[in-house]
Amino acid sequence: KLSLNDSVISNGRIKGVGINIDIFPIDSLGKEKGAAKLRFSLMKAINFFARIQRSRHDRANPIVNIAFRLFQKCLKLLPKKWFLSAIKGLCSTCSVNDDGYAVSIGSSYLAKEFTESSLYHDYTSCPFEDRQYKCIARYDDYLSMIYGDYMQLPKEQDRENHDNVGFIKEHLLPM
Repeated sequence: KLSLNDSVISNGRIKGVGINIDIFPIDSLGKEKGAAKLRFSLMKAINFFARIQRSRHDRANPIVNIAFRLFQKCLKLLPKKWFLSAIKGLCSTCSVNDDGYAVSIGSSYLAKEFTESSLYHDYTSCPFEDRQYKCIARYDDYLSMIYGDYMQLPKEQDRENHDNVGFIKEHLLPM
């Protein structure tokens, strides 16, 4: 998790040398649970509508294509001023440091990541190789919330390779 002081590296920095990190921007949703859920739903809807506006649909299925085009046309009929004024109250700035609710907006697990913002309040130092990184103190709670029992390996036949070696062995070597 990206945290304070412009970097997740707290010591052992080498000037001019970068590293790959995952960045999960955190959006605070406010103190009241109902309003937080409404902001969360609005955020998902806006993301969905933006994708619909940009995408091209499969032209092989004419019924789906017609429905898709009608949906796009309906979106364009919404008066923008009315739409913006309707959501203005929902799109307020909320502090993650306040007790309330937050979500990591950089993830595909949005519904699972809707959580109390206290999860992101405390950070700890995590050693990795010769560097110290900052991560949220309750990172195990965060991972359990999203993946369940993430330390339990799936059965061998259900495991998937996520690296180049696995791809080469599975798809290229049998040729």
